[in-house]
Amino acid sequence: VWQPLLLGFYYDDWDLWVYGSTRGSPFSLTRLLFMNYTNPVRPGCLPGRFLGSSLFGAHPLLWQGALLLVNCAVAVSIVAAARALTQARTPAGRAITAAAGLCWLLLPWNAAARFWSALLPNTSMIAALGLLCVLLVRGWEKHRSRPIAAGALYLWICLSYEAFYLQWVTLILIGVVLWRARRNGLRPVLVSGVALIAAQGLAGLWNLYTKQAGYWTAMSVLPDWVGIVRANLLRLAPATLQSAAEISAEILFCGLIVIAMWLVAHIRSFGRAADRPAGTTSALLAGVSILGGLLSVVVYSLAGRIVTATGVETRSMMVFNFWLLVAGSVLTTFTLERLSGAPRLVFAVALAGFGLCLAVGQVLRASDWVTAWSQQQRILVEAPVSDLKRTEPNARIILVNPLGVNGAPVFAAPWDINSAITWTYPFLQGRRIIVYSPWGGVMKWDGTHLSYVGQPPLDTGAALYLWRPADMSFWRPAGPFVINRNLTIEPAQ
Repeated sequence: VWQPLLLGFYYDDWDLWVYGSTRGSPFSLTRLLFMNYTNPVRPGCLPGRFLGSSLFGAHPLLWQGALLLVNCAVAVSIVAAARALTQARTPAGRAITAAAGLCWLLLPWNAAARFWSALLPNTSMIAALGLLCVLLVRGWEKHRSRPIAAGALYLWICLSYEAFYLQWVTLILIGVVLWRARRNGLRPVLVSGVALIAAQGLAGLWNLYTKQAGYWTAMSVLPDWVGIVRANLLRLAPATLQSAAEISAEILFCGLIVIAMWLVAHIRSFGRAADRPAGTTSALLAGVSILGGLLSVVVYSLAGRIVTATGVETRSMMVFNFWLLVAGSVLTTFTLERLSGAPRLVFAVALAGFGLCLAVGQVLRASDWVTAWSQQQRILVEAPVSDLKRTEPNARIILVNPLGVNGAPVFAAPWDINSAITWTYPFLQGRRIIVYSPWGGVMKWDGTHLSYVGQPPLDTGAALYLWRPADMSFWRPAGPFVINRNLTIEPAQ
């Protein structure tokens, strides 16, 4: 509840929502065309972007409030999907599935979906995925395939975010597992599967068309995608712990107890004829759910996205987190309903401890984004406006500043600082600010050409200035210089 009051705009938000609010009036054709231009490859996001921009404008409180509501919708979809899979009817089962939804709001490695409003349309599609799962499972139980509704919804999801490609595999496998458990027939699953595959095919053709047509946001599969996939999959588990490094030991301790109790309950069920079918179904459903999460990471990796513990690139774990929570609810519901006495108490305490650790981790990561927003506001307020105003209209200004707070971006790209400056001070229109990034290496200026060492020039010109917000300094260099990775500036040798 408190987060929308303290969070703000980050990274792409400045270009999408702040600059976008200046493009035509709300609900105008100009605004619609601009929102389509921001990412023409993902037409499924256009309704959300256009509606949000028209309703919320450049007000961070409204955007963050809407993002919180969308995340609550995702949490509800997780509860609904988990209950559809587990058939939770006992108080314990319903409590566990409700807790799984709550955990979506608490995962510290889910920061991008929780705090970055640029992902609002994409995050809403995770709720749509949960709805699709419920629609299919409930339909199969009634011997209905619902191909038109399922195909149309999945097509919309895929046209909104490529991370949902291949999720049809997960949904079909869930149907097969439920058929094996005699909860539904096979024919409805196969009919639904054909509709899902057709939707995936249409989305794939659209993706190929955008690449052939040269759409500027179209992304291609990188040549070294195999290595990126392998590295990202191996990075998943460490990233979850690193996301709350301050309490990683506690998370690991509670998590290992929970996993151990899952294993005990399921292994014991395999030795009991009465429990064996339910135990097998629980394990298979959890395994298929995890597979769905891993498939999403693979799709992210194809375009070079990396799995990180903090910051905007935690978006690579959004779909993974959805399926992770569904799998956890399936395993936990089965385990809790079959434990009693001291083991049940230990399991409950470990679950409570794990949830508390997640809550603490979420507050820690939220505080990073709150601090990043405060720093951005301070940079704008303390900007050397009079000096900037005296620069030439085509001047180039290099911003030398830390790029973020533990991954939460602080004017980490040229499009965010340029949009923020011209929105705050419209009379500075035309000045171009270049953000120095230590990831690019050492930057040098020879008096005419500005470039990272070993790379092509970023810009050419003599009207160049340096801006360092940390000590509120702004100056025109007397001669060639270099900017080191530690943000120190020295004369060129």
